Amino acid sequence: MKDRNVVLILMLAGVMIAGVASGQVPFVKINFQQSGSTDPIPADYEKDFGDAYGDRGNGFFYGSSQNLTGSTRNRNNASSPDERYDSLIHLQQNNTPKTWEIAVPDNIYNIWIVCGDPDHTDQVNVLDVEGHVVLDPDGGDNWDEYTLANVEVTDGRLTIVPLATDGGTNAKVCFIEIEIADLTVNPPPVADAGPDQSVYLIDLPAQLAGSATDEGSEDGTSNGWPEGITSSFWYQLSGPGTATFTPAGGVDDLAPTVTFSEKGVYELMLQVYDIAGADANDTVTVTVKDHADEWMVGYWPLDGDALDASINSNDGTLEGAEYTGEPNGMPEYVTDAAVGTHSIDLTDYIGLEGTDNNHDPNLKHIDLGPATELDFGTTDWTISGWIKTTQVKVGNSDYGKGAIFANGADLAGGHRYCLINNEGTSGHATLVTDADTNGGKYTVQDGGTNNDGFWHFLVGMREGGEIRIYRDGVLEGTNTGPPDDYDLSGTSSWNSYIGMISDASTDPNTEIYKHHDGLIDDVRVYNYALPLDATGYDSVLSLTGMGPIVATVDAGEDFGINWKPTAPPAGPLAGVITDLGRADVGGSILWVTADGPLIDGGPTIYEATFTSPSDPLSTVSFPAPGVYTLKLQVFDPDAVDPDVPGSGYVSDTVVVTVTAPTCADVIADGLLLPYDFDGDCYVGLSDAVVILATWAQCNDPLDASCPWPF
Repeated sequence: MKDRNVVLILMLAGVMIAGVASGQVPFVKINFQQSGSTDPIPADYEKDFGDAYGDRGNGFFYGSSQNLTGSTRNRNNASSPDERYDSLIHLQQNNTPKTWEIAVPDNIYNIWIVCGDPDHTDQVNVLDVEGHVVLDPDGGDNWDEYTLANVEVTDGRLTIVPLATDGGTNAKVCFIEIEIADLTVNPPPVADAGPDQSVYLIDLPAQLAGSATDEGSEDGTSNGWPEGITSSFWYQLSGPGTATFTPAGGVDDLAPTVTFSEKGVYELMLQVYDIAGADANDTVTVTVKDHADEWMVGYWPLDGDALDASINSNDGTLEGAEYTGEPNGMPEYVTDAAVGTHSIDLTDYIGLEGTDNNHDPNLKHIDLGPATELDFGTTDWTISGWIKTTQVKVGNSDYGKGAIFANGADLAGGHRYCLINNEGTSGHATLVTDADTNGGKYTVQDGGTNNDGFWHFLVGMREGGEIRIYRDGVLEGTNTGPPDDYDLSGTSSWNSYIGMISDASTDPNTEIYKHHDGLIDDVRVYNYALPLDATGYDSVLSLTGMGPIVATVDAGEDFGINWKPTAPPAGPLAGVITDLGRADVGGSILWVTADGPLIDGGPTIYEATFTSPSDPLSTVSFPAPGVYTLKLQVFDPDAVDPDVPGSGYVSDTVVVTVTAPTCADVIADGLLLPYDFDGDCYVGLSDAVVILATWAQCNDPLDASCPWPF
């Protein structure tokens, strides 16, 4: 809790204050007027034409920090209540604040300041008056009137400075009244905003603990000032997001709840008023934290270095000497990044194909050393990271297996958890956990192909008795084998690595293998099971959405329809486009006809007509019977291969069989026309003959017994 002497004053809307409470001693009144103006100086006021501070020849020393005679105005606006409101001085023109001061005896003063401009609303008047800050209550407006009680001057000058904080801009002051305060009239109340506190986003709203007291006049009775707090207001002074009070800010509630839009440090102020209008304020600091900041026990952005950006600072070291063979190794932080500005390129020359020679510390990797924060025992945890590679596994050897992140060691006596590409099936990632003699080894593999030269986001986690693996934001594998007491403690006795893993069968901190050949970016380790989706902290989907995941397109299932020229559009189609990565698909969605029946034997095909070609759920019409292949496509920048001209389009097709029904189909469906007596699906001459022949059997067509074929 701290008191900044920040004061917020309610705007006295439409109320003219002509003086102060009886018993106060008049001192000086200043009206800012345009230099050379012939308008009379308001009664009892001294003029200020914007001159620099100095002796004004009227018994007072006052003025601006520099000559502002060119910054005074006289509007001559009929809407001004009187001449005081019609003239003004710019104290913040061109967003450059100027100080105004007046020499006064050290004392305590009550001050009335009126700001504004009858011709313009381009000012937000925020002022610092001897450490008391007044905030514009309604932004750009004509006039703002501020009363400040009990302002203490201790240096012989009362100083006013316009501020650019809280939206302050282009402050304009019309006039000032300064009077010595009579402290026996009504002492101000006392505000207490409560103790500083820390809260978590997930636990919001937070409960504030404001309070206030008021003692009335010093003798309690003689001056007739009763006790009592009449109103209270909460305001946000600073913070990275928005504080929302419940009840809403500006209500009479000393202890509301408050919700914050994002994590960070916020300063809030409680303002209270007593029955006499005197005010007091106090501030409280609320630190809003995100559990993920504490649950993220390791975070290596790899934006040009191997430093740990989590609170644990387990910084890594890039290891390995560059080979001189061809192709040369490229241990560089490169700008081809999934997240942020760079990724680490661990591409190396790793010997002849099929040779398991990557038990070699000279191959590029990041050594994180041992870290107890990465040693989880029986608790939940999560690994995540981005990879871009074309590395393939060769046979059943370890050649071509690429570790992304590994804690602990592999092989005999191995005790580890790690995320490795090509560990099982080439191109697929595998989450491996091995408690050695305490529960055995468990694995789970994803269902995708990660060695296609595009960025992929991989997440492996343990939650209780289950391990899971996600690929590009989709859960693709689970294994419910590990028991609840499955214990991975002790893995930190061996080093952790990015791009390699230890071999426990020899020296686990020098013999490393399963080298990742390609790019790795944004590796994170959490000491809890990351949720799929969540509000306020990291999730699988929020991390997926940060990077370049290629969109997927599903045009729907093949189907067939019956055709006739007047048939309405078929559909809607059942297309679906999903882009779990960064939002880059935009408005490039399009349905096209990829194939169709030939017009009069070719070579041109009939084209389907889409009512909304950019809508995956468009309806469609067909000009003729036949088999149509419809393609739903989207251009995704993340699908562009620089080595393949014209790449970047992702698509899928649906086959629509458009059939012209036969006469037998019409008869089977009971859809013959009423006059189609011969059943050939046409009403023709033969049907007319039947009608005439039947009618001719009657001498009187009006006879009800006359046979009529209808």
